[in-house]
Amino acid sequence: MAGSGSRIPAKYRQIADRLRADITEGRLKPGDQLPSQQDLVDEYGVVMATVVRALDELRREGLVETRHGLGTFVRKQEPSAEYLAVMGQLDDLTEQVRQLREKVERIEAQQGRQRGE
Repeated sequence: MAGSGSRIPAKYRQIADRLRADITEGRLKPGDQLPSQQDLVDEYGVVMATVVRALDELRREGLVETRHGLGTFVRKQEPSAEYLAVMGQLDDLTEQVRQLREKVERIEAQQGRQRGE
């Protein structure tokens, strides 16, 4: 079995992976509070250090922030540079379409005047 290649991730990683999926898939939104550390301990049947390690991993990734005495919350995610570039291109295309629409309307109006409409 040792060479089977089907290695089970460490418990802290399983917890982090599940919470990460909840965040990236929108089940947990920016500002939402994660379950308490004790709730995660109880849910997964692990020791507190395992939960702390999972939350530390998510914190390092910038997905969550811990507010002393309040709990751990999903952070607002800043848009990536790639997303901003695509949105800029979309804005440019939208403007080009608007300009083309105006041009077509002017041509149609001019043709209508030439036909005496």
